[in-house]
Amino acid sequence: MVEKKAAVQHYEFLKTLANSKRELVYLILGDESYLKERILSSLTKRFLAVEGREFDFVTLYGDEVSGSEIVENADSMPFISDYRIVIVRDFDLLKQSDQDTVLPYLTNPSETTILIVVAEKLDARTKLYKAFIDAGPVIQCRSPYNAEALSRWIKEELRDRGISIESSALAYLSSHLKLDYFTANNEIEKLSLYIGNAKTINRKQVESCIAVTNESSVFDLQNAIGRREKAEAMNVLESMIDFNDLDVMMIT
Repeated sequence: MVEKKAAVQHYEFLKTLANSKRELVYLILGDESYLKERILSSLTKRFLAVEGREFDFVTLYGDEVSGSEIVENADSMPFISDYRIVIVRDFDLLKQSDQDTVLPYLTNPSETTILIVVAEKLDARTKLYKAFIDAGPVIQCRSPYNAEALSRWIKEELRDRGISIESSALAYLSSHLKLDYFTANNEIEKLSLYIGNAKTINRKQVESCIAVTNESSVFDLQNAIGRREKAEAMNVLESMIDFNDLDVMMIT
């Protein structure tokens, strides 16, 4: 029985990229722009030699090209490198007929090209999506859905830098940030500079350093209460009050 392929989350993909073989097609999918750019950058660094960046690296945009132009670029031979990289941004802005033109290429991609397609969404029920997932990795880049998801990501990012963070500091940080990875990454950068050579971040350091830009919601509050995490629930509640959320919503 043939194992059915599935999309992978961005963090799973990045963990294995350094030791993974070159694929001929990648699809980067989702609404989180920061993560999509990070995947693109990682793929380029992993597979494109410096000398090939000028001659064997092409970026196309879905609202500017046709499907035949994408196929033509993907079928072109590399100039000085062993293979070329063709990036197609905003693929979902292509007309349906142009997307259909790309479909045959996915079933027989060029051995000398890495085609990287970036889109916000594609219908998983279509032949096109199934062709992508058969041709190579489909990488999901979704925004964090609550403060808990953001907390896990922040903790992992800090761990990769050799830095740990106290639980109360992590709860305070994640509940006082917008629910997007770009903002969180900026605050991690600021914190890393702020603590200098220290290897552990405490709550006082977070309070001193972080600009409060909160989008915590009543759902985050409900989740924290449901998990009986009093400290996180109070942090979310304080943040909601700071940002003048409706009292009636919090009471309800």
